This record gives sequence, C-alpha cells and structure tokens, in this order.
Amino acid sequence: MARKPRSDSKLKTLAQDLQLELFERVRGGMSLEDAAVWLADEWDVETNRQSLSEFYHWYSLQHRFSAMNDRAEQIKDLISKVSPDMNLERLEQAGQLLFSMEAVSGENVSDFVKLAQLKLRQDELALDRRRVSLLEQKAAKLDQVEEISKSTMTPEEKQRAIDEALGFA
Repeated sequence: MARKPRSDSKLKTLAQDLQLELFERVRGGMSLEDAAVWLADEWDVETNRQSLSEFYHWYSLQHRFSAMNDRAEQIKDLISKVSPDMNLERLEQAGQLLFSMEAVSGENVSDFVKLAQLKLRQDELALDRRRVSLLEQKAAKLDQVEEISKSTMTPEEKQRAIDEALGFA
C-alpha cells in the first residue's frame, strides 16, 4: 500500500530488522541525538536529528497502516466465513470501511486524509486501466476492419465481415 522509499533515503532503506530496532529504541525513550550516535557507532550510518524524526514518523505510519490492514483482512476473512455468499467487491468494501474507521478512531485526521487520497488515486488508476482496455479493444477492432478492407472479398462480403467484427451482426 505504501510507496516504495527513495533509494537515497538512508534510514528507510536500512534492513527491516534494523529499522525495527531503531524505531523501538526511539519509541522506548532514546533521544534522536543518541540514536544518531548509535547508528554511526554500531552501523556506520551517518544521519541527523531531522532525518531520524522523519524516519520515526514514517515508520510509525507504516506500522499503523500495516496493523489496520491486517485487522481489516481478519474481518474480511471472518465475514467470508460467516456469509460465504457475499461477493468479493462487498468484502473489499467491508475491509476498506473498517480500515477507514480505524484511521478515524485514532483521531489522526491527516492519516484519514492520506487514506482517502490514496483510495481516490486507486479509483482513478482503475478507471484509467478500464479506459486503456476499452481503447485497446477499439484499436483491435479497427485493425480487424482495416485488414478486411484490404482483403480480396467482394464488397458485400467485406460489409458482412466488418459488421461481424464490430458486433453488428
């Protein structure tokens, strides 16, 4: 769900276990300055207070979104067991609703706005994929009509074949 971190982001591209350890240390009370010293001494990673602060916020959001997504998946699984006739789209809607409610219940409006923007972007991408698919189908039909028009069929046969290719027959 989340975007891939930039390749030049030192902290966000650290090994997962090191990211977790760093997050846990700061969450446990280690100051950002001490965390920077620890990273430099133990892992040869030079960073600053600002980068560590941004990393801490980013990682906590990733962790929170992952936990909310896991809970939404658990609810979807439960619903599918209780109501096996529910279609996939309805299950997805239920999972999305739970995820949204979780974001709002944390009283973090900015998280909810980010989630809503992400959902809107996903919907836009799905619509774009649909448009591309329709354009590809239309182009394929036009290619087929072009081939028919170049063929040696009689005009009546060409018209019949074109009508068939376009779905008029």
